[in-house]
Amino acid sequence: MDILEQYRSLSQRAEKFETQSHHMENECSNLKLELRTRDGEIRRLRDKIESLERQVEEVHSCIFISSFSSAYKRSKRLFVSYEQFRSSGILCSQPHFV
Repeated sequence: MDILEQYRSLSQRAEKFETQSHHMENECSNLKLELRTRDGEIRRLRDKIESLERQVEEVHSCIFISSFSSAYKRSKRLFVSYEQFRSSGILCSQPHFV
């Protein structure tokens, strides 16, 4: 093989490598963009999860307070009714066992 043929062969290989290099650079850029997009999605989803967790805690707290308040009101009504019965003489202050 003479020098001219070697030059052509090496030039073709160099062009092929250059084309592959450009293709890989483009693929790398696309992957970086996709990675940034996915990172943004993950960040948004984490924020949404935190927000939903706070909402669940608030609802749970409200339910607990509401249940406690309702139970307190019922026990207060029961106590008032008991006192009314006791003061009316329907109930004895000391229980009698048969």
